[in-house]
Amino acid sequence: MSKYRGPLGLILAAVFLIYAIQWGTPKKIDWTENYEAEDKRPYGDKVLVDLLADVFPGQTVNRPTTSLHKRRGQLRKGNYLIVNHTFFLTRPDLNALLEQVKAGSNAFIVASILTEDLADTLEIFVENVVNTTQDVQANFVQPNRRRAKPFAFTHVNDLFEIIPRDSGRTAPTPIQLGTVTVSKSQDEPKLGTRQAAQFVAMPWGKGHIFLHVMPQAFGNYNMVHPDNAEYIAKALSYLPTGEVFWERDESRGDSQKRLPARKRLHFPLLPGRAAVALGCLPHVVRAGAVRVFRSQTPTAH
Repeated sequence: MSKYRGPLGLILAAVFLIYAIQWGTPKKIDWTENYEAEDKRPYGDKVLVDLLADVFPGQTVNRPTTSLHKRRGQLRKGNYLIVNHTFFLTRPDLNALLEQVKAGSNAFIVASILTEDLADTLEIFVENVVNTTQDVQANFVQPNRRRAKPFAFTHVNDLFEIIPRDSGRTAPTPIQLGTVTVSKSQDEPKLGTRQAAQFVAMPWGKGHIFLHVMPQAFGNYNMVHPDNAEYIAKALSYLPTGEVFWERDESRGDSQKRLPARKRLHFPLLPGRAAVALGCLPHVVRAGAVRVFRSQTPTAH
């Protein structure tokens, strides 16, 4: 038996070493962009949804579980928020939303990829543009919201610009609210930079449609930076005081129940920083951004 002790010891040592390496290796980060309300992964929206009660003090924050068209006839006046990488409303849902906005509600849409129905309705193009810096530099147009030092966002792989269609336009002209710094030329980044529209508003009947094409700014990963909480508060401050409706992609079902507990309960990036930020952000919003910007006019003009 003693002749096996040497090889057996080496095998056990190798197995122990493999487990030790795996245990010490950082877990792979899941960068899936789902922007779901309970998801604490980098591109979930747990932080944003938890802050809505502070951004809209005294207002009910609703999280409907059925689509807009299924609630037709029961929809109430308020602010309808839709955040996702790809705009997910079907044509019937979009029609119900547009009816609500026309009657006096507001829609705040955040998505990089729009459906043809939405782009045709708003008569806009959303085109890819080239970033020129490591961080994405974003800012507001209005002087009372604009900051001397632009807001910086990281892990934004694709940038998009909102361009109005000029030929035969019948929809309202988009009002530019926010920009992002991009290259003047797709092919020659060294030719300099320009400001591309990434956040606009459009009057629609008695309400407004707000469109932002960088959803990564609204995800957990960027929201754990206190400066970026100010950016989100300023963006949402265009909405008037009123009831809030966080719309979800009904086609996913209850995907949160399918997530492993670790992914539901832990933000898998820099736990120390995230824990501090998750605790401090509501206080940052209460103490600064919302109180200052809620007093400003909520209109897009």
